[in-house]
Amino acid sequence: MTAHEDVSPWSAWEPCVPDARLKGAGGLLVHGIRGDSREVRAGDLFFAVEGFRTDGNDFIHDALRRGAIAVGTERVDIAAKYPVPCLIVPDARLALAFAASAFYGHPSQELGVIGVTGTDGKTTTASMVHHLLTCSGQLSALLSTVEVRIGRFAKANDTDLTTPEAPTLQAFLADGVAAGLKYAVLEVSSHSLALHRVAGCHFDVGVFTNLSPEHLDFHGDIHQYLAAKASLFATLD
Repeated sequence: MTAHEDVSPWSAWEPCVPDARLKGAGGLLVHGIRGDSREVRAGDLFFAVEGFRTDGNDFIHDALRRGAIAVGTERVDIAAKYPVPCLIVPDARLALAFAASAFYGHPSQELGVIGVTGTDGKTTTASMVHHLLTCSGQLSALLSTVEVRIGRFAKANDTDLTTPEAPTLQAFLADGVAAGLKYAVLEVSSHSLALHRVAGCHFDVGVFTNLSPEHLDFHGDIHQYLAAKASLFATLD
C-alpha cells in the first residue's frame, strides 16, 4: 500500500460521521485519519477509541504532541480539556470508520468489492477469487491475512490483522481506485465486523465459507459469532 498525502476539508466529510457534534471551529484541512496516536502526523484527526486494554482518550495529549489538529471522542468531559476542535460521537470506532471512508472519497463505491468471511478457508477463497479475476483480464486488489495486492504490486500483510483498521483499509481501497482497478477482494474477519473496521464499505458480493466454534472468548457465544459473520451480508449493495 502506498502512503497517501491527501488533504481533505473537514466540512466535506464531517457530516458523513453519524450523530457527530462539533466543539470548536470546523474550518480545517485534515491530512489524515488516525486511530492510533503512535501513527499521528502533523495535520491529522485523531479518534480516541476506547480499547479493551487501553483507552485512546489517555493518548490524546500524545496525539496532539505529534501534530494532531483535531480529536474525535465519545467523552464530552475530555473534549472540554483541549483547545482544538473536537468531534463528539456516540461510538468512536464507528466514527473512525465512516470518517476514513469519507476522507478517502468513499473508494468502495468506485470498486466491485467482494467480501469473504467464515471460520476457515477465507484466505484460500479470497485468493482464488482474486486469481480468477486476474486470469479473466481484470486486474484487481486483494487484501488477505497473507498478502496485499494492488494490480501487479504485491507485499506481505504486515498489519498483524486479517482485516486492518479502517484508515488502513480505506487507504488500500483508494490505492485500488487510483490504480484504475475495478474489483477488490477482502478477507473479512468476525473481529473486523464486530469492531466496525469495515463500516462505510459498500460490498457488492459476500461469500460465507463455514462456521465452527472459534473466537468465542471475544464474541461470547456461537450465536453472537454467527451474527457478526452475518452482518457482512447486511451491507451488500
